[in-house]
Amino acid sequence: MFLFIIVVLSQYYAVTGSICRCLSNDSTSWQLLNDSINGCLVLPRPSAASCTLDQFNMEACAIAYTNWINSKWRSEQLGAVQYYNWGTGGFLQGGGHSLLSLWKGLDVNQILEYDAVTVDEQRKIVSLCQNSDLFYALSGGAGGSHDVVLSVVLRTFPSLYIIGIFLSIEVSNETRRWWLGWIYISMEGHKISMKYIWPNGDLNVGNAMLSELQNNNTDLAFSAKTTAFIPSFYEAYKLALTPSDPNRYNMLLGSRLIPDTVVRYRPDDQAKLFLQMKHISTKATSLLISHIVYGQD
Repeated sequence: MFLFIIVVLSQYYAVTGSICRCLSNDSTSWQLLNDSINGCLVLPRPSAASCTLDQFNMEACAIAYTNWINSKWRSEQLGAVQYYNWGTGGFLQGGGHSLLSLWKGLDVNQILEYDAVTVDEQRKIVSLCQNSDLFYALSGGAGGSHDVVLSVVLRTFPSLYIIGIFLSIEVSNETRRWWLGWIYISMEGHKISMKYIWPNGDLNVGNAMLSELQNNNTDLAFSAKTTAFIPSFYEAYKLALTPSDPNRYNMLLGSRLIPDTVVRYRPDDQAKLFLQMKHISTKATSLLISHIVYGQD
């Protein structure tokens, strides 16, 4: 319906030559809009408005600055509905690459059914058996470009256990050796933090891998070495993956589908790439440059 309205209005303006815009400084237009919805129009105030020149308030600005990455504080601000910690859109329809991809593949492959509204205002059940063309469209690239997805039905599996290996490596300078780290790298000084998650793995093999890594890199200082058997993925998530902010951080991600062959056979090229990427940000408190998960080649 939205696209149809845009087309009709565009044709109308082309014929009449009139231009109608509802601008933020057009108080009459805003009042008419507000009256049309019984006075329910709310004027949102940006969370950092107190830090702007025309509305500056030192105390309020300090509060905004301190809490800017605090999702609880942000969710309490007017207009913060985008911080709902759930969704049927971006993650699933973008493929759904996760730490469990090695086990069952991409999360989009676990979708059995969509409940969607099409652009012609029709609500449809979309699956391999009904409206299969839309099912493939929604499960492919740019899923949100086709329909509005209201809900999805997902295939579920019995809970699995996790073998987790957690360690940190300290180095004395920014050598290329530092950038040869893999799995999970967080730039804080000269330190690599690794979280190796192995669904349904073998604890003995995990311990052997950790020992081999240390023995082959005696010039590096390993700290916080832990190998653990974790009875469920949920417990592993709480232990290793939940950050200080339990909801989310604002970050920009590039492609996460790095082939296994690059990690396995081209570590020097990978190190060169990371060495270049570290110059992207000079002001961020941390830079996540690698989030590599084996399993999708």
